[in-house]
Amino acid sequence: MRHLLATTCLASLAAAWIAAPLSAETVNNETTISSSNVNGAVGINVVGPTGTITNAAAGKITIDETYTPTDSDNDGDLDGPFATGTGRYGIRTTSPFTGNITNNGAITIEGNDSFGIGLGAPLTGKLTTDGTITVTGD
Repeated sequence: MRHLLATTCLASLAAAWIAAPLSAETVNNETTISSSNVNGAVGINVVGPTGTITNAAAGKITIDETYTPTDSDNDGDLDGPFATGTGRYGIRTTSPFTGNITNNGAITIEGNDSFGIGLGAPLTGKLTTDGTITVTGD
């Protein structure tokens, strides 16, 4: 089992964590995974065929941006897009996955065409979210 103790995604690093692609893998995030202003950033990228992926109660995945909409025409509501970045994920699978994916912590994503948890292929197992997921964008 792998426990994430501390991971910060730098601007040049798109994926904060990648599960092993060829074997059963257990990932248990108990800390903060973060990235800001990086298109295509992924908190936990699941590429393995089997395993258990957990964002624990203390786990936080934040993939955000510094963009803030403004009221450019002074009519009392914000103008422009909700977000400017794209393709961001808190947890993502890219191939068929057998196992459980659990979010008991917090996932916050800002970006268009972005997802708190994105399943890119069939999941054989349980997807459970007892934590919070907030996604801002189109």
